[in-house]
Amino acid sequence: MIQGFSCTIITGQFDVLDLEFATNGTVSRLDIKFTQQCNGATAALSGELIFAPPTGLPPLSLNVGVHQTATLDSTAGTITARGTVTCTQFVWTMVQADVTQNHGLDFTTGFIHVSCRPGRVARWTIVMNTSGSSFQLGAANASVFAAGEDANNGTIANSPSANPTVTLVPADT
Repeated sequence: MIQGFSCTIITGQFDVLDLEFATNGTVSRLDIKFTQQCNGATAALSGELIFAPPTGLPPLSLNVGVHQTATLDSTAGTITARGTVTCTQFVWTMVQADVTQNHGLDFTTGFIHVSCRPGRVARWTIVMNTSGSSFQLGAANASVFAAGEDANNGTIANSPSANPTVTLVPADT
């Protein structure tokens, strides 16, 4: 309310001039004209909204990196792995990590979703449950990949798998 004036009855209309959807169901083009009146006044607020995403997005490409060490917390029964992911589009990325020892007899896996921006490194941390396994400090095998939906066509893009040997070190207590 401004100096005793309030808009208690709002009327108006909008017209959808254009609406298109991409194959993945997201809006790919939108054109709307609108008019709004306050308390029946003849003066109106009017405008037009046009939305079209930028054209020429590069295909989605993801790359994942893994730190050379991961922490083993025997008391909590967890392994914590860390790394990075890079991408060529803005994308909500899923990163999955698997850690094995003892020729695959000890196995754990985990995942996390990370917001990725082109030209920036996104950091990830995954805490994995080791219950029922007998992980020990020292060398372990890791396998990590990232996946996300390409904004151009709605397909899922996967990074190449990173398969380093990581060193399990004691967690800080």
